Formats: sequence, C-alpha cells, structure tokens
Amino acid sequence: REWLDCVKSRLQPSCNPNYHVRVDVPVCLSLLSYQLGRSIHFAPTAEKILGDPEAARLSVPEYRDPWKFPAEYLPA
Repeated sequence: REWLDCVKSRLQPSCNPNYHVRVDVPVCLSLLSYQLGRSIHFAPTAEKILGDPEAARLSVPEYRDPWKFPAEYLPA
C-alpha cells in the first residue's frame, strides 16, 4: 500500500532503494568474503571487485534459462 501511495504522491517510500543499495552492497560483500575466507577489495565509485576474478564471478547471480542478468549491470 505504501508503494502505491508513493507512486501517486511522488514521495519516497520508507524503503527507499537508493538508501538500501548502500546498505545491501556491504552486507553482500561481507557474506562473499566470509564464504571465500579472504578479504575482498571493492571500488565503490566503479562498483567493481578489484583483483579477485573468482569473487567478481560469484558476485553475479546465475539465472536459469530463459532469464538473463541485465547486461548494463555487468562490468565492462
């Protein structure tokens, strides 16, 4: 209901995506670091994992066909 109200009023919801992405990224990187058993170096401005191809590969989810990860989110 809140989301619909925000669409109509053009106000931000309490679960603002711009805020929560700043919270979610460090949590996901922490979990990945814990699972790999090593530190991960992340460039926040480039939004890329640096110097660890395995961690970079594991940070992108694998989708079942026919679903694909949006190409604009993949590193160049």
